[in-house]
Amino acid sequence: KKVMDSSYKLNTKSVNGWSAYQMLFMGDNGETDAAYEGIFPLLQDGLKTTSWGTTLFLLASTYDQDMHANPNNPSATNGTDQAWGGNRARPDLVKKFFPNGNVPNLESYATAEAAGDDRALFNGVNRSLDNDDVATFKSGFGVAKFTNFKTDGSAGKDATFPDADFFLMRVAEAYLNFAEADARINGGQTTEEGTAAINAIRKRANASTREDRGYSLNDICDEWSREFYFEGRRRMDLIRFNRYGGNVNYNWQWKGGTKEGRNFSEHLNIFAIPTNELTSNKNLIQNPGY
Repeated sequence: KKVMDSSYKLNTKSVNGWSAYQMLFMGDNGETDAAYEGIFPLLQDGLKTTSWGTTLFLLASTYDQDMHANPNNPSATNGTDQAWGGNRARPDLVKKFFPNGNVPNLESYATAEAAGDDRALFNGVNRSLDNDDVATFKSGFGVAKFTNFKTDGSAGKDATFPDADFFLMRVAEAYLNFAEADARINGGQTTEEGTAAINAIRKRANASTREDRGYSLNDICDEWSREFYFEGRRRMDLIRFNRYGGNVNYNWQWKGGTKEGRNFSEHLNIFAIPTNELTSNKNLIQNPGY
């Protein structure tokens, strides 16, 4: 609540055809109002922080040259000359935005419009929804969330390395934490305050909101997915909601190594202690199952 009431704030204003949500993951996100949402940004500069990790990995690994994420320039890819064609979306993620399974095969900005949610930044052009062949990039929808485009149309400082900062923590996390805590202490359903917190996030994304009823813990778990996919936190969210390891029967495509998905051992909810740590400190005991 202190974060929600602080000078940090949700970015809610779109600029030059870019949605407020898209602006959080762009090349000038440290210079526009999007910066006020970044509580703990990992600063990037195409000339001074050259690395094959951080935002370069996030945007290059999720694109190929056939993807075009700029609504103002249909021929542009992601704002860099890197498009490795690697990571892509599970159909289960895409269906969070299209629960009836009727997903259009469009460019990412058009998919978001069709979903009625600015966060649905998926490319389906000449792609299958299912990940039938894990070695084929077009087997699954592309994720066009991260770019190095700038809202004013200017180019990045470097053609290869991005200027886009990575917000390791952002204000939306505080809103969802607040709503989740509210639901957990009130019988699994948000009160008026928790509902307002989720509505604020959904309103920013131009998604539908609720006024007459709250959000359940199931709803909140799904909302974490919609807001934070590909930001490196889904595993811990699923563990917290008891939907990861164990006989939880919450499966997704290729969970546990099978296409239809299957449960795996609960011990995987906790990582193993590395061997070099065990070797250097004989007082440590390996976690169960390893």
